[in-house]
Order: sequence, then C-alpha cells, then structure tokens
Amino acid sequence: QSHVAAPTWIPGKLGLYYTSYKVGSPNIVSHDLRSGQRTRITRNSGLNTSAAISPDGGKVAMILSKSGSPDLYVARQDGSGEVRLTQSREEEACPTWSKDGKTICFTSSARGGVRLFTIPASGGNPKRLTTGSVSGMITEPDWSPDGQWIAFTSMSGGVGYICVVAASGGQAEVLTQG
Repeated sequence: QSHVAAPTWIPGKLGLYYTSYKVGSPNIVSHDLRSGQRTRITRNSGLNTSAAISPDGGKVAMILSKSGSPDLYVARQDGSGEVRLTQSREEEACPTWSKDGKTICFTSSARGGVRLFTIPASGGNPKRLTTGSVSGMITEPDWSPDGQWIAFTSMSGGVGYICVVAASGGQAEVLTQG
C-alpha cells in the first residue's frame, strides 16, 4: 500500500493522472481506466507532483524539484520532452491551464507570500496576477471553462476563503469563507 494524491482527468479519454508514492519519492502516474494500465511518466528524484493536463490532452504541466526547488515544467503527455518554465528558489505549485492551452496559472512564493502567477505554456516570464485586497496564502487556482475567471483559495488569519478573479487580474471577489 502507498499514498496517492491529486487525481486529474485526461481530456477526451477515460483516464487519470495522479501522484503516487509507491516507489519512494512522489511520481506522476498515468492510469488508463479501460485497460487498467498504469504508466509512470516521471522518474526524477525529489518531488514530482501536481499534474495538470492541457485542454487538448497533449501536454502535462507539473511541479518537479529535480533542480533543487519545486519548479513548473511542461512535457508531452507521456512525460517526455520536459521544458522548465520557472527557475526560482521559491516553491511553485498548483498549475492549471487556460481554456485555449496557451497560458498556465500557478502559485508561487516568489516576490513574497504565496500568490497567483501566469506564464505562457511555451515559456517566458511569469507575471504576477493581481487579486486586489484579497491576500493571505493564495493556492489551488482553477481556470473557468469559459476562460474568463480563475477561482482560488485564500487563507488569512486562520480562515479559508473561496475567491474568483478575472483571468487578467484585478479585484478578486470573495465567494465564501470558513
């Protein structure tokens, strides 16, 4: 028995990606639900987690710590052709793809506090996404199906909030707390 976490559906297929601790350090596994076949798509030492599949199912964004700190990478759906998108000493986490597959939103503690950032899926400079007066530890972004909004959680003063912000940034709206 081993710990598993963070399942995510593969678009257009009856399958999942998830993180498995079966072979020691966490690795990302692809699981075909029809055949039962499981395939390890990462084999790096350290952290290999947070798989997020592109809308067309052809690429996977993931967090790997093989370079020392957890950074954002994109690879083909089988894990080959890894491209490192971030290079910071701080921790990146929680990638999510835009509807058109051109942009990835993720969280990072770069530049103080855990905040939302976006980056072109092909690489480039990360851009901090403004959330207005909503602050605290911001995590778990998820892009809306229409591509207009990003939902996220915020922890501040021991209280959790569910919020939404325009995909281009701005004043976030708190939907619920507690």
